[in-house]
Amino acid sequence: MSFDTLLGGNLALLLFLVVPGFISIKVYDLLVPGDRRDFSRALLEMAAYGAINYGLLLGAFIRVIDASFASEHPYMQWGYLVLMLLVAPVLWPLLWLGLKKVSFIKRRTVPAIAKPWDDFFFKSQKTGEKYWVIVHLKDGRKVAGKYGSGSYASTGRVPEQLYLEELYEVLEDGRLEKVSGTKGALFVQGSIEMLELFAIKEEKDDDKE
Repeated sequence: MSFDTLLGGNLALLLFLVVPGFISIKVYDLLVPGDRRDFSRALLEMAAYGAINYGLLLGAFIRVIDASFASEHPYMQWGYLVLMLLVAPVLWPLLWLGLKKVSFIKRRTVPAIAKPWDDFFFKSQKTGEKYWVIVHLKDGRKVAGKYGSGSYASTGRVPEQLYLEELYEVLEDGRLEKVSGTKGALFVQGSIEMLELFAIKEEKDDDKE
């Protein structure tokens, strides 16, 4: 089957260029917290990533558009198409994020996660680390809580919010006293001035290690 027959028109050609870029961007956004992306304004970006995808897979691309190869190996042609349109676009973000952990590349590129809030809580949710948190509120008050497996911090696409599963009073001598009957506390964007965090080293979620 010829390449022109496979695409069947200008719309199909546009999708052929844009779809790999869309998949790569979507996978990246699922892996890295960030602002919600407006895909209606990202057509050029998706097309650019699609072009890069085909450039990296130039050998497969040449075979797909080669009419003689397609007629002799139609199943391989479809295999290369699946590779270019679906498989490789998923793998590129994973490969890039893996490369960004290499110190040489890490020092020379912008961090994947822009906000320290997102970076800290995104990692802590993956590792299962628990913390004592002292929350300095903008009205001058200071309260404390436990950030554990039942706690949650928003990341990326929504305003910063923090739920602590247990609430504590901060006594004058610096000790923490658990609030009777506590079900935790929710802190919303704009109420927090600063967070102090202290690791609870002896506790860790076994299922997240």
